[in-house]
This record gives sequence, C-alpha cells and structure tokens, in this order.
Amino acid sequence: MLNKFKPKVLAQNLIRLGPRKDSGYVLHKNILNKNSIFLLSLGVGFEIGFEKDIINKFRSKKIVLVDYSSSDFAFIISQISLLIKLKLYRFLANTYRYIIYKKFLIKSSKNIDFLSKYVNNYNDKRNIEFHQLLQKYKSCIDKELNIL
Repeated sequence: MLNKFKPKVLAQNLIRLGPRKDSGYVLHKNILNKNSIFLLSLGVGFEIGFEKDIINKFRSKKIVLVDYSSSDFAFIISQISLLIKLKLYRFLANTYRYIIYKKFLIKSSKNIDFLSKYVNNYNDKRNIEFHQLLQKYKSCIDKELNIL
C-alpha cells in the first residue's frame, strides 16, 4: 500500500546531494554547472551535508549560511539547557555536530559567509529581511547563472 504514495521520478539526470535524511536535496544535473553556483542556505542549523556536497563536488563560488540558531551563543545556551535537563546523549550528539560544522566553516572560509540572523519581515540585531539579504549579495547573484 505504501508504494502507492512513493514519488515517481519522471525526470532524468537527477542527482541527490546531502545526507539521506534531513537536508538532502534532489536536483537536476544541468543546474549544477561547476562554474556558476551561488547557494543561499536559510535556516541551516548544524546540518551542512548538502552544502558540503556542493563545495566538494561542484566547487561553489559562494555559499551564504543564514541562521541565528547556529551561532556560537545559541549553541552554548542550548547545550547548557541540555545539561540542566540531563540529556547527555543529545548533548554529546550536538557537540559532535557542532565541531564538524565549525571545521567545515573554517576549512571553507573563503567560499562561505555565515550570518547569525533569522530571515524575517523586519531588520534588527537578530533579523534580516529577505530582500535586504539579496541586496547584500547582489554582486554574487548578478554574476552567477544558477542560484540554488
């Protein structure tokens, strides 16, 4: 019965990037021109499997990660909360993901910008409007052919 709900892929030349669970995406190979990718990743958290694949397989020129909840401050606050609640397994799992995430940011620092903001309909210390975000990276968007 579940097979009735299984999606049928009609397109050819598809590629899956990212982990098999959360943050994995299926894209058409023609979109992934090796010299023309600008990736704007909103609400990335600490799961960066898709972004890693874009950099490793397609040498993305620019990736912009936007998420206040994956800032250092937000991470420390959430970890303190987990310790208080004695959720040690989740504390350790989050710490591991955070270390992998930070290593990725350092290793790929010339290709990646990280904005510790929420995308919202107003601007303040923690928030940025989507159109303002696009304006900030207008030079990248104007030069690039494919925006993911």
